Amino acid sequence: MLTPARATKLPIELPYMREAIRLVDRAVERLEREAEPGRTEAEVWAHFQFELMATQGQHTVTRLFQSGPNTFPYFRECGARRLERGDLLCLDTDANGFENYSVDYSRTFLCGTDRPTGEQRRLYEQAREQLEHNAALLHPGVEFREIAERAWPIPDEHQASRYYCIGHGLGMAREWPNIPHADPTQPYPLDGQVEPGMVICIESYIGSAASSQGVKLEDQYLVLDDRVDRMSTYPVDDALTR
Repeated sequence: MLTPARATKLPIELPYMREAIRLVDRAVERLEREAEPGRTEAEVWAHFQFELMATQGQHTVTRLFQSGPNTFPYFRECGARRLERGDLLCLDTDANGFENYSVDYSRTFLCGTDRPTGEQRRLYEQAREQLEHNAALLHPGVEFREIAERAWPIPDEHQASRYYCIGHGLGMAREWPNIPHADPTQPYPLDGQVEPGMVICIESYIGSAASSQGVKLEDQYLVLDDRVDRMSTYPVDDALTR
């Protein structure tokens, strides 16, 4: 019973969560600024880690920063590959920013240019559509099953590489609920509903095996009695939205 109880945040917790986001936003800003062609993924990600630590953030949980062909499939951690002009860059924050409160949002950037390819625009537009469609399903009282049944229909070409869940709770770590995709051949495995006070992260990943590229987006939402607020307001890359 403790895990579901943690899903509903107390009002006193919310300022801590917002301060954690503020610190992580500064770290993401530095990473985006330092993401220049010729630097390795690990070197660029280190700027994210450095800024977080230097401003009294706490720690990162993963090293999920990828470039170019490393953006497909998802879940590769940063390594020795050097960034190239025109690469897609995927970042998942996965950080504890303040008083052990987690921050979990994702952004995809374009490296060294403001001219994405048609394929990059296509993947980005689909990822944005998936994120915004599924986020719009969040409201107090909606069942997890209903969210899964009404979720954005993932095209066949992206099914094999889709993100493993629609969304998940967040607090001092990734928390309950973990909202799985619906399988029409099986009963839905998660009972319950969205309630005021929950913080839910909605996930989106659209990748292409043909082009060896992928786009990762994610936002963090606070469910209130009468609305849902997007807590993660770090801007998207304007170049990819044109």
